[in-house]
Amino acid sequence: MRRNMGRTILLALLAHAAHGDSPVLSAEAFRPAVADYLQDKGHLCLGKFDWPISVSARDRQAGTKDAVQMPVLEKYGLVVSSAAGEPGGRLYALSDAGRKYYLRKKTVTHGAGDEAVVHAGDLCGAVIQLEHVVTWEAPEIVDGRPQTTVKYTYRIVQPADWILEADINRVFPMVHRVLAGAGSLQLEQAFRWSETRWASVD
Repeated sequence: MRRNMGRTILLALLAHAAHGDSPVLSAEAFRPAVADYLQDKGHLCLGKFDWPISVSARDRQAGTKDAVQMPVLEKYGLVVSSAAGEPGGRLYALSDAGRKYYLRKKTVTHGAGDEAVVHAGDLCGAVIQLEHVVTWEAPEIVDGRPQTTVKYTYRIVQPADWILEADINRVFPMVHRVLAGAGSLQLEQAFRWSETRWASVD
């Protein structure tokens, strides 16, 4: 089965090559594509898209993410809170300092039933840049074009002081994982060959 699949992929790639559209498979070819992708998408953010954020007394009792994370963001001056709603409820809004780190760029997440949810921006505290292209998968033909997944390592640049704080890393474990993985953790992204170069697939 694998041999047949590999032969199918090879024949498809050869067919593209015959039309002057042969994909270049090398770290040098992928590097500018990954760098371009990270220039647009490479921000280390908290997943706090929509403000203000309401936290009820019940949220605090249940230990929800917002109930745990908002007081820590307030501790470092990124948000300010006020009493709101039922007794014990708090409403958290970005402070002047916090607004400096709110990146206004369309972000798409997936909600219930895998439905796409569009957000206006996110609270971000560092930039991710390419370090090394590590490896890539054998291309497959998708929508008539060769497509592959590239794995790469990265470095963290321009980190805000607050995103390095232990409290922030404790309540945002994904942030901690990305910061700790700089230089070793491999991220991956899909790329499709387009005429003469690789381009990221959203």
